Amino acid sequence: MTEQRAITVTVLMKLIACFVLCAAVAGLGCTGESPQQAAASEQLFGDSLDEQNETRETVASIESNDSTGPDTLPTTTKRRNGAEAGAGDAAIQDTPDASAIPTQPFADCDNLLAHYRATTLQSVLDGSYRSLPPIPGTAVWLYNSVGAGVVSATGTNLRVAGVDEADFVKTDGDRAYILTSDYLEVYTLRSGRSPELTSRTELPKRDYSAHDFGRQGATYSELLVGSGKALLFRSFRAGSIDRNGDELEPIAELIEVDLTNAAAPRVLRTLELSGALYRLARLVNGQVRVIFGHLKQPALTYPYTFDVDATQAQRNIETAERENTEIVHRAALTAWHPTYALTDHETARRTTGYVIPCDQTYLSVDPSVPPHQAVSAYLMTFDLSAGIGRWQSTLLLDGFHVAHATADNVYIASHHGFDEERTLLHKLSVDSVIGPTYLGSVAVPGRLHDRWSLDEYEDRLRFLSYRSHDAPATGTTVAVIEPDAWRIAPGKTAMLPSDTDRFALPWWTTSVAFVDDRAYALYGLPERCEAIVLDLATNSTRSLVGESDLHCRGSYLHRLDDDTLFVIGVKGFPPKNIWVGLIKSTQDASPRVVHTINLPAQHLKADRDHRAFLLLDSVAWVLASTRSDDHFAFGIQLNGDIASIEVALQVDGLTERAMVLDEQLYLFTRLGQIQTFALSDYADLGPPS
Repeated sequence: MTEQRAITVTVLMKLIACFVLCAAVAGLGCTGESPQQAAASEQLFGDSLDEQNETRETVASIESNDSTGPDTLPTTTKRRNGAEAGAGDAAIQDTPDASAIPTQPFADCDNLLAHYRATTLQSVLDGSYRSLPPIPGTAVWLYNSVGAGVVSATGTNLRVAGVDEADFVKTDGDRAYILTSDYLEVYTLRSGRSPELTSRTELPKRDYSAHDFGRQGATYSELLVGSGKALLFRSFRAGSIDRNGDELEPIAELIEVDLTNAAAPRVLRTLELSGALYRLARLVNGQVRVIFGHLKQPALTYPYTFDVDATQAQRNIETAERENTEIVHRAALTAWHPTYALTDHETARRTTGYVIPCDQTYLSVDPSVPPHQAVSAYLMTFDLSAGIGRWQSTLLLDGFHVAHATADNVYIASHHGFDEERTLLHKLSVDSVIGPTYLGSVAVPGRLHDRWSLDEYEDRLRFLSYRSHDAPATGTTVAVIEPDAWRIAPGKTAMLPSDTDRFALPWWTTSVAFVDDRAYALYGLPERCEAIVLDLATNSTRSLVGESDLHCRGSYLHRLDDDTLFVIGVKGFPPKNIWVGLIKSTQDASPRVVHTINLPAQHLKADRDHRAFLLLDSVAWVLASTRSDDHFAFGIQLNGDIASIEVALQVDGLTERAMVLDEQLYLFTRLGQIQTFALSDYADLGPPS
């Protein structure tokens, strides 16, 4: 066993050394296969052991090429992706000078395969593959959401003005489109009448039947609408069990639906992505941006170590190590790299290939990044009118924590380390012609609270992070990253450059709202809330301390205008009731609470999801529930510095979305239930005089 381990370690060290040199010579002019080339190549999906040994020899030969250093990296090229793009498409446009790119692209698929094998082999040797990988998403228990004060044409309360967001319910003004795990339902909306079910389109299910699991629909579903189409996003969670009792990899589906005839929607295409974890989708001027986590590796042998003595457990581990080493050496690139299956339902044509070209795959060279990251992240962009048969994409092999999308840029954050916590922030620009372009990375201390902790204003990225091992006085930070910070030398990742760009806050800060050049931070103890306003342009702070009427646990912050913030919070622990407040903050004055009221409920839906809140015609609709599971929609009239409860509608079920169309209030549940209220019955809900 000692000899076998020595041989295995030697192979691993060579593969890692090869990869380092491969990354250094990424500019030799090689380009990876595009997805359409992969689809046309049966060899790609059926590499024999001999062919893969030949690949390893090719990669190993690069060890002797030491004439090319990091300073000679040229620009990389963007290629068209997608099954319908021609295999011979030329590069469209160069990315920015690669000397400014700290995260390096792979030269070709051979180098990428060598990296995947080396990192997985290391996880086999150190045993880390036997632990569950982190699933992307927030890791903190406090959720606080922020709204931009704008409702999209499709009825969604937005995080960023002008950037529509996927949701489980959408509207075009005349109809409501509701996506459940199993159906796409279309309802016709008419003033003074209940919604009329126009069509119900059944969506495919996956057979996870093992024992009593049965057939299952999607675990998470959202959609976008526009250009006479609906684009559906569905996730099938990792860890599901098939009929043989084996664990299934995560799967994401994109379904393109023609809505021209609302009474009979037509499914045009289905794009299945292996190993994908759907995270978010945005729509800007007809261009769709979708971010996925990616979790995929060869099916490894897990040693049995329960109910056996230590000697037998060690034998099982050693046996599994030998088997897994062979599995890794035999595995083709498709065992790790994202692959797709595109079905055109009009022609019954099915094509397969890579989602991302190898040379659009980037690896972080930051020394804090563990060599084996089970979960990575990638960005796909589509033209909604053209459909999902053609896309552009970029993959970042650097873990995945949270993401944020604006009209022009996408930011992806990955957290690393426990004793020395730090987060890598990656920036990609999004262009409708050249697609996503990687711009650079910045390392910052600590980890992000959640997905609400990122915000962009005038190309400056602001964020809220915390360090769990620091003293309370320095545990939480609001900081700014300037646009030029992303342009750094290869082989290095910039640290946040100056303490003058940071604002230290108490560690119990629970939420922050970025409004233009200001940041409103809330933090508090069980019976007290404190608010601080940070002027991010002049590095000054103004605070409001000790407001006993407020509480900051579970808060939603919504911008009303340049000086007024609408805040909803949960008071007490355990929760006693919900308070609503208006906070004023002018340029030269300390913030002040101008009005507060209490709502007879304890659970606020908007604190976890900004889309559960609606502000329209000076009326805020707040969805909440009591401890006894009574559900309410509160209509709150905003008139200057006064907020007043005008109506409290008791509703059935877990109502999660509100829409106002044609003087009617529609309340939606994720199960497709709709409740309707005529606003004319509530005279006080009109716009203030």
